[in-house]
Amino acid sequence: MGVIVNFNAGELTPKLRYRCDLDKYQNGAARLENFTVMPQGGLENRPGLEYIAEAKSSAAPVRLIPFEFSATDTAILEFGAQYIRIRKSDGTLLQDVVTPYSSENLRGLRYTQMGDIVFLVHRFYPPARLMRYGSTDWRYEAISWKFAAYKDEESGIDLTPSGTTGNITLTASEAIFDVRCDDMLMHIKHPKQSSSLYHEFEDNGESDTIAAGGDWTLKTTGGWHGRLKLMRSFDNGETWIEYRIYVRSQDVNVDSEGTEARENVLYKMVMENWSTPESGVSYKCSATLTMKKYWIDGIVKLHRTNGKTDTVTASVILGGTGKTQDFAFSSWNGQDGYPACVNFYNDRLGFANTKAQPQTVWMSKVGDYYNFEQGDNADDALVITLQSAEVNSISWMIPYRTIMIGTKSAEGILSPVDSSEPLSASNRQYESKTAFGSSDLPAFLVNDCIVFLQRGGEHLRELSYDAVTEWYNAPDMTLLAEHILVGGALETAFRSLPFPCIYFVRGDGQLIGFTYERSQNVHAWHRYITAGAFESVAVVSNDQTDEVWVSVKRGEKRYIERFFRRDITDVTDSMFLDCASYGTTGLERFAGKTVSALADGKWFENLEVTAAGTVMLPITAEKVLVGLPYVSRYESMPIEYVSQGATTGLKKKANKVILKYRDSLGGRAGFSTSNLEQIDQRKTYHQMNHVPPLQTGSYTMRVGTEFTDEESVIVEQNAPYPLSLLGIVHNLTVS
Repeated sequence: MGVIVNFNAGELTPKLRYRCDLDKYQNGAARLENFTVMPQGGLENRPGLEYIAEAKSSAAPVRLIPFEFSATDTAILEFGAQYIRIRKSDGTLLQDVVTPYSSENLRGLRYTQMGDIVFLVHRFYPPARLMRYGSTDWRYEAISWKFAAYKDEESGIDLTPSGTTGNITLTASEAIFDVRCDDMLMHIKHPKQSSSLYHEFEDNGESDTIAAGGDWTLKTTGGWHGRLKLMRSFDNGETWIEYRIYVRSQDVNVDSEGTEARENVLYKMVMENWSTPESGVSYKCSATLTMKKYWIDGIVKLHRTNGKTDTVTASVILGGTGKTQDFAFSSWNGQDGYPACVNFYNDRLGFANTKAQPQTVWMSKVGDYYNFEQGDNADDALVITLQSAEVNSISWMIPYRTIMIGTKSAEGILSPVDSSEPLSASNRQYESKTAFGSSDLPAFLVNDCIVFLQRGGEHLRELSYDAVTEWYNAPDMTLLAEHILVGGALETAFRSLPFPCIYFVRGDGQLIGFTYERSQNVHAWHRYITAGAFESVAVVSNDQTDEVWVSVKRGEKRYIERFFRRDITDVTDSMFLDCASYGTTGLERFAGKTVSALADGKWFENLEVTAAGTVMLPITAEKVLVGLPYVSRYESMPIEYVSQGATTGLKKKANKVILKYRDSLGGRAGFSTSNLEQIDQRKTYHQMNHVPPLQTGSYTMRVGTEFTDEESVIVEQNAPYPLSLLGIVHNLTVS
């Protein structure tokens, strides 16, 4: 006698069909369709799909992305060809927004969110943001940088602007504008020579103004009593703000210095509270404010190049019209590509992987997400290029204590050299930990592990630290189910509630699920199929659970649907139909087709929908759910008894097979798909004209009289009711 006490191994590869020596063999399945492996060990048929709406355009696939401001403020974003359609989590349409993204590029979008802003990147499009200004006021905006990311400065080339503002012409001593650069930025610097402002105070008063920038000094001489203030203005002298105050009541003069980091600033000196000198004594304060040599930054946006000539039209604000050799082109542009990865780390906005710099990470200033100006301070922007023997693009970045990074050749950690100090330009290091290589799809942080798809998209790996070896391991989570992602995954999403599960959209339209509870050794694969093809998946979190949204192609139409919440206490709450909605009208999507219906818990099949989108029921009911049926199938691995010696290859006959189930109704079971028997849960005390309540108990299957080469148990649920399988008890005679 044997017992299958859990199904935690999930669907196994056909290559393991006779590996009964493996521990996971008995707990695995040869087929697991539309069943979900629960972390507690049992199987549940998946919930149905609630119809939300037809996609705005059914002409091409759409991409779903979640919007999560808080646990109670969420939305779903439908990305299509040049649009985003925004819906509340209850399905209410809020707004359509125009975007530049073509349908064939939607899968390449990557995103991260901060408050009301969703940051969007794609290697073919400038970084952008979707900003929520109000419940029905959403705007797609290309990011306007406070200070963009720039390459290293050009060297030995003279650049001369024809003006300092407006539309001007730049002329270079070499042909530096001979490539596509119509959307490129340039950072141009002009030197500002040292200048001084001198003023003698013999009473209250103020000095002239001086343009400020960079390092400065303020020195006074003479004997005086008063209050000297250094003032600054950011609006060309309209308003003034106290910056430094120096009070002198003894024979000590001012010797002060500082640095002005902002641009277009004016300084002046103001004397107040001047003391009247004693008879025969003359008071005088000689003050000198000196601005040391500094650089004036100008930003140029290139609009048009004249072939391989040396001129370009631009809209700019520059610091001068003289020649300069201090300029740099922006790192992100149509010629060199745009970032393909985005994420946050320690209040920095980070980007990575352009065509020209595939191994480079750019991180903004701390708390200043649109400022990528580098410097020597710990909170300045960072530009870090990973060093490796090969040039392999960055696939993903995950903040986890430090920054976990996956590239096409390896997985590693970007971290401070001195862990007691933050990551900075002078305190950084990158170290590879494993060398499997990552696909372009996002990785996920699940508890203390990074789960990522290996390059090629057919193998899922679990990156974690091993305290015994003091190193990182990344075992293959698809080793026992190497067939499950054949062809590669197209999209992925992670759900944490009610239990961890990772979803993958496969190229053939199946939705692959991976129940993942590492602490309980649950690594179980299962497959979802529907009357159509899954094309996109997204998870929207709320305060109670996580909702799984999908885009499904059914015939020539594409629909936005959402998995029902599987929370059933009464049979009338059953919702095991796809593309389903409540009521007998509004069913135009099914016009001319047949559907199933649940009417107050009673199941009706093969109902025809009229051209007007209505369906006629044979009974009157208060609660009606109409949709497409589907079948959930479980097939065990061939039953073998290892404890009795190797039984593989021997003739077998089932003596008894008992199914253990909970809160279930209906289902079929047998030893072949052509000979399945109904699981009869109706009791003698149940009313014949009423649907029985959900049942918990056992069912003993009928067995045959002949010996066969293999015996496998098959359980199906073809009715739109719940079926939760907890275990199987089996007894075979071996000959």
